[in-house]
Amino acid sequence: MNNLRFLRELTGVTAKELSSLLNITVHTYYGLEKNQRDISLVYETMFMRIYRIPKKEIYCPENVISAETLTRLKELSGMDADRRYSSIVYNLCGQKNIKMTYAVVAKIKQEIEQQIKRMEKCK
Repeated sequence: MNNLRFLRELTGVTAKELSSLLNITVHTYYGLEKNQRDISLVYETMFMRIYRIPKKEIYCPENVISAETLTRLKELSGMDADRRYSSIVYNLCGQKNIKMTYAVVAKIKQEIEQQIKRMEKCK
């Protein structure tokens, strides 16, 4: 069980926006949200960045999500759509005013994959 739908609805981010940021189709995103597909380490990391949450809050019961996280996520929902999208893009890649193209997202995913490989070597 995961909290992707809860997180998305709490923040007001659309499935279309998230699927675009993940370089996946909306259908595939909904599969993740409905637990019909496993969330890879790369996507976990991307969700952690987008929402600025620890991994456990992707999977824990909704009533266990910290008050700090809930407050931060509710702040996103209070923003207009453009500002909210800019904010989650910044959370994901650490850059402002960047156009999120397929190539940019692919590079982010590649960097995350490399980080995961480096971490696995340290085990």
